[in-house]
Amino acid sequence: MDIDTMLLHCGSRLSTKTKSYARQFFDRFGWVAPFDRSDVMKMIGLKKSGASKLLSKWIQIGLIRPVSGFGKGKYTFNALMKD
Repeated sequence: MDIDTMLLHCGSRLSTKTKSYARQFFDRFGWVAPFDRSDVMKMIGLKKSGASKLLSKWIQIGLIRPVSGFGKGKYTFNALMKD
């Protein structure tokens, strides 16, 4: 499954704007490169709380997952969801 199919699978659980943010992140980080809240803040221009809420939403629906070994608060797109 590619990112566009994953976003379609999310359906109404994500707004069009939130899906476009996810697409921007995927284009930059792909399946394996980790990102964090500060990346969300820089790329989208959100404050800390807004960036945290966005990441929480993505985690809740399974679009991203926390990863270890890169420091606290790092995430990648959920490759398990793509299968």
